[in-house]
Amino acid sequence: VVPLLFKSPRYLQITSCNIFVDCDYEAIVSRLKARNNFTQSQVDNILATQVSREKQMLLADDIIYNNGGIDNLEQQVNLLHEKYLQ
Repeated sequence: VVPLLFKSPRYLQITSCNIFVDCDYEAIVSRLKARNNFTQSQVDNILATQVSREKQMLLADDIIYNNGGIDNLEQQVNLLHEKYLQ
């Protein structure tokens, strides 16, 4: 797990496969507010410092969409796990 993976091309050179876990903007905001008690302004400031979701999706080899519940997330992880085992 490398939070700044797509911010530093150096990391991309030493990895063979990169997975981006994405979710909708509304889910990001909701989760940050709930988990950290952040204001909308704090959330916006954090997101402004990160590589855009669009760019991360372009740089990723695979994407997991974390908009649903834990069962959906687990299913996607298991599918990728099987793919990588092959």
